[in-house]
Amino acid sequence: MIDENFRVLILDPSRTMCRLIETIVGQLYKKSSVTHADDADDVVKRLKNKSTYDFIFLDWDMASKANVLRAMYPYKGRSLIILTTIELTQAKINISLKAGANNCMQKPFDYDCFVRMITDTRKMSALLEAQKVLKTT
Repeated sequence: MIDENFRVLILDPSRTMCRLIETIVGQLYKKSSVTHADDADDVVKRLKNKSTYDFIFLDWDMASKANVLRAMYPYKGRSLIILTTIELTQAKINISLKAGANNCMQKPFDYDCFVRMITDTRKMSALLEAQKVLKTT
């Protein structure tokens, strides 16, 4: 179990997926806080109100219908965004990454897949940050 405060925001219509994410986060982190958003507007509102999250998990259908990625991007701060979808295609991955997501994950997923996704997304984000720093120096 990791001794780190871990904050997560979830937007997903499936209670099962929400519980799965919440359970895995609770098993992985001693201190965790999981918040469930009601809809895309709720996600944007929370971010505008300066709520901070380590990860934001967005269901593809809910996010794409409301174009939530573009609306939340200016307010996301250091939050890492993972889009979740039942049908993961290269086209969805490209659209998601261009719109501001950090990664995409296919549902359903298990504990090992979830942990690998969090780890890989953090590593990619750190590499991108390092590249930005190198470019400015």
